[in-house]
Amino acid sequence: MNKVLFFTALVSVMLCVSSCGADNSATGAPEDVMSKKDYSKLCITYDDYFDFSEGLCKVRLGSYSEGKFGFINSKGKLVIPCTFELAGQSHDEMIWFKEGDKYGFINRKGDVIVPATYKNVEDFSEGLAVVAIPKDAEHSWDKVYGYVNKKGEVAIPIVYDYAQDFHDGLALVKENKKYGYLDKKGEFAIPANYDDANEFSEGIAFVEKNNKEYAIDTKGEVIFALPKKMSIQGTFHDGLALVEKYGESWSDDDYYGYINKQGEVVIPCKYDDAEDFKNGVAQVEKTTKNSISTHKEKK
Repeated sequence: MNKVLFFTALVSVMLCVSSCGADNSATGAPEDVMSKKDYSKLCITYDDYFDFSEGLCKVRLGSYSEGKFGFINSKGKLVIPCTFELAGQSHDEMIWFKEGDKYGFINRKGDVIVPATYKNVEDFSEGLAVVAIPKDAEHSWDKVYGYVNKKGEVAIPIVYDYAQDFHDGLALVKENKKYGYLDKKGEFAIPANYDDANEFSEGIAFVEKNNKEYAIDTKGEVIFALPKKMSIQGTFHDGLALVEKYGESWSDDDYYGYINKQGEVVIPCKYDDAEDFKNGVAQVEKTTKNSISTHKEKK
């Protein structure tokens, strides 16, 4: 076979394999991801199903109380059998599962990577996952937190009073009643000296100290302070963060608006309710006399 024909045949085989395989990046509702034929089969085969995440869709066989969970790919093929009494969705190519009253992790092939030995777990993020164990035998209801890696190893000691997922390379933890941020080596990149704090998003986190709220960067440097009678209500999304402005007195209403990364109010605090931005728009609500209007606010 000459080189041209061989190359053509090779490309054809590769295209066939690509078109026949499942889409490992598929996300969203099954009816938006799957073909009509595969979606119809999904509906009649399983008792419940969920959105796709990283190319896998969680499904359930059996009743709500006694059914078991597994996973299908975007072609409708069952790739992880329905053997789990409870399971999360694929995040960072790992899936948590429950066995009895303990939690562990499997990979996308269904192999158990982290045995079900933990009291609580969170989804993997940036290669690490929060895990929790009882603080001690006398305080089994109280928990301490740490992190495991994708090999199932304890990567950061399980000693913290509270812990969140990694974002922008940092994770929020609580130690000795104060909040700070760990790097992936388990060292404090930003010391635990805040009274309250939230996770990083788009390179910025909001912290509270001495009843004042600040925005800090990943080095712990203060970017701006929130004005009085204003409080942050989340994290940055699409470059904007939702804030709540308090009334002048206890009888006055509170209103919601949005600030940018310089701390400037770019959408006035005039809404009775609001949500984070997503893909350039956010849902907001305003009450007028005898009616409530809801619409999308654009950036």
